[in-house]
Amino acid sequence: MNKSKRVIKKYPNRRLYDTANSGYITLADVKQMVLEHIEFQVIDAKSGQD
Repeated sequence: MNKSKRVIKKYPNRRLYDTANSGYITLADVKQMVLEHIEFQVIDAKSGQD
């Protein structure tokens, strides 16, 4: 099991990009990660802020 944080990039058009899987995800996917206790960090793609 990978213990590193997954990085999710949030774009201005409200799309979420999962850098680990190289694809866009939905809020339902984020909910599933929370339920599975997967650590992740959401970063604004434009500013780079958490």
